[in-house]
Amino acid sequence: VAMLEQVLSVRKSSVISATLAPLPGALLAPLLQALAERIQAQPARAMELTTWLHSLLTLHTAYFLTLPNLAEILTPLYQVIDHRLESFKVLLKLSGRLQLLQSHIETRERRAAGPGHALDGPLAIYEDVEAVEDAEDSGAAGKGEEEGEEEDDGEGSEDDQDPDDEEDDD
Repeated sequence: VAMLEQVLSVRKSSVISATLAPLPGALLAPLLQALAERIQAQPARAMELTTWLHSLLTLHTAYFLTLPNLAEILTPLYQVIDHRLESFKVLLKLSGRLQLLQSHIETRERRAAGPGHALDGPLAIYEDVEAVEDAEDSGAAGKGEEEGEEEDDGEGSEDDQDPDDEEDDD
């Protein structure tokens, strides 16, 4: 058992493959079962043992497909993996909620810092120059009509403008 633990502590994939490739068929099923039991008993070692498990199943797939009790050996592994995936989904949701909460707290802290803080106002303001000019022109035209005057800006009236200068809406 101690020797097996020492061997399983190796993490380099090339060494793992070189170790597993020459194993005889009689040792493959017990090794698969030992890996499955260790992953179940010590989930914290799953990353380390998964490399061994992956290499073992990849190198000796043909042999494992001939085993009549393969389902019995792999069923506990499926259960461990399913349980970990369910836990992952719950942890992922929790992580998202914690990030949302943290962003709310940071926003409150920035607001509490008072005015003058770098992120108090908008980062950029878009100003539509044409809309501002149109608003000024309509305000000036309305004012001139009320007083009976027409304001001349030196550009001529709209009727005098060249039709090629106007944008086509089509």
